Amino acid sequence: MSPLIKTVFWLLYLVGYMTFAMFLLAVIGWHRKRGNHERATEMVNYWVPRWAADLLRATGSEVTVTGLQNLPDGGFMMMGNHQSFFDIPALLLALGRPYGFIAKSSLDRIPALGHWMREIGCVSICREDPRGAMAMLLDQCVDRLQQGGILCIFPEGTRSGGGEVKPFKKGGFVTAINAGAPIVPVAIEGTYHLWEEHHAICAGQIRVSILPTIYPDRLSDEQREMLPLRLRKEIAAERERLVAELARQNEEQHKGGWADPDPGTAVG
Repeated sequence: MSPLIKTVFWLLYLVGYMTFAMFLLAVIGWHRKRGNHERATEMVNYWVPRWAADLLRATGSEVTVTGLQNLPDGGFMMMGNHQSFFDIPALLLALGRPYGFIAKSSLDRIPALGHWMREIGCVSICREDPRGAMAMLLDQCVDRLQQGGILCIFPEGTRSGGGEVKPFKKGGFVTAINAGAPIVPVAIEGTYHLWEEHHAICAGQIRVSILPTIYPDRLSDEQREMLPLRLRKEIAAERERLVAELARQNEEQHKGGWADPDPGTAVG
């Protein structure tokens, strides 16, 4: 199937899924109005990871996840490199449960999508108002993290499209430190192949690697100050390892053999 035809089918699939999602929102809202919050939350917890898996499966891609044993109990701030808008469903699939993410305020105004973002605890910030965005991070995010919530932020602030990992902004680190929350670094590779590389839907191999958790409250002031540089270095190095792993696997496949990837959870 050509990328153009695949893109058309994927967009039709997305429209159909979003229509179904609006029906689900109505049902979830009905439960919440009647005080059945537990049932509403169960529906959100079930459908959001399934939506992520279906969205990626419709591209013909496979996601391999490693490092799930590194996830801590309770709330944490997840930080990763940002290649594509497919990073969010890839991480939802990796965790197998919803998490809130820091998003630009314009996304919150999209019908259905904005409602789902609020359901999973996303925090919308205005990029044109850095001071207000920082205040929002410290206000809403700190509260969510201290209540045991999971939040994700992409410290680069924009998509790299598969290029070099960009410098990390400090906002997410300040938020995690103020909340006393652990930081979970995540390296992502391959998501940009699904759209950004050719501006058309293409199948790809996606790797999500969850690195060991960092506990800022166990670090010195100097170490906390250096966290953005440290995490960028660790995530960039892990991403390069994933690039080499995928290259080796593809080379073996072209030779007619097969190279087993690192043990992980594969979903495709």
